[in-house]
Amino acid sequence: MTVAVSVLVVPLGLAAALVDQVRQVAHPDYAPQFLALEFEEMITFSIFMTAGVIYRRNPAAHKRLMLLSAVAISDAGFARIWLMGIKTEIPGPFSWWLTYFWGIFLILIAMGAWDLWRRRRIHPAVLFGAAVLSTGEIITTILNFSPTWHDVMVRLVNAWGYAG
Repeated sequence: MTVAVSVLVVPLGLAAALVDQVRQVAHPDYAPQFLALEFEEMITFSIFMTAGVIYRRNPAAHKRLMLLSAVAISDAGFARIWLMGIKTEIPGPFSWWLTYFWGIFLILIAMGAWDLWRRRRIHPAVLFGAAVLSTGEIITTILNFSPTWHDVMVRLVNAWGYAG
């Protein structure tokens, strides 16, 4: 059952992101390039869920991969904490990365520290997760500041057109 629901998360999540962008077209803060973050979440979530299902007979890897699938879609909560509570603004791409991904970074550090403390080495699933998430975060940050990506996302949002 969990796998079936997880399979639905990706297309429904992407559709919801597009609907949200269509609704914001006339809003002054319209930022279709933000879809890079939504796409990154769905891709990394899919990678970790698929790997978790494949490694379900390896409890240590399975548990870590399932946790990473939840971590992959947790940036919105951390961003809200940052934007509402910390309210520190550093200009440029690093500020954007920090706003959305600081919590994921801390969770990865905690997972690695736990493994070092309990096992004296970091589990390969955590290393894999750190590599996948870091790569996605870097690509997402670059795309968020790319004029070409912005233009492509404007066309995608206009083509989608459905506002719910």
